[in-house]
Formats: sequence, C-alpha cells, structure tokens
Amino acid sequence: MKYSYKTIIVAPAGLRVSGDDQTAILAELLEKKSNALGKDGWEMVNLLPTLSNGGSVSKAIAVFKRPSSADQ
Repeated sequence: MKYSYKTIIVAPAGLRVSGDDQTAILAELLEKKSNALGKDGWEMVNLLPTLSNGGSVSKAIAVFKRPSSADQ
C-alpha cells in the first residue's frame, strides 16, 4: 500500500509570555485540526514538539497519513 503524508504546524495565535502553559490551547487546536483532517481520511501518525518557551511547549508539528489516491 502506498501513502500520502501531510505535515501541519499547530500553534496558538497571538503573543505569548515566556513560561505560559499552552497545553489546553494546543490540545484544543490539535483536536479540531485532527477531526477536520480525519473526515478526509487522514490519520495522525506522529506529533513532535518544536518550540519550547520557558519550559512550556508552544508549537508542535503533526504528521498525518492516508492511503494514496492511486490505492483508493
């Protein structure tokens, strides 16, 4: 089986103060984006924190996959 991959950046909008806990905001954004992509057949396969600010993760990269259109 062949796959297509999609990579997205998940980050809250606006200014952040060093050390602010962004966990709840990131979780909500990730849930919304994952559910929207899931409706189109995308499945999350990995999540990587990419920016840590004052000990708190404030940005992440999510990787999704689905069977390529040639196999559907």
